[in-house]
Amino acid sequence: MMPDDFYIALRHFIIKLGSLLLLTPLFGYLLMDAIDSIERAWKSNNKKRKWLVSCTLFFLLAIIAGWLR
Repeated sequence: MMPDDFYIALRHFIIKLGSLLLLTPLFGYLLMDAIDSIERAWKSNNKKRKWLVSCTLFFLLAIIAGWLR
């Protein structure tokens, strides 16, 4: 392994770690906001909103299942 390869791998690792540390709180906040929005829509008596929430959750679960496959 050449020294240049090591520095390239180290730089790649630092960029990945930095982006993970910066983006994790943002994604967490957006996820919590989405959960609050879904919960408010589900507790409402509007049947169209409940249908939309059900479809959205099914779509998200299908995306996650396809991504983990």
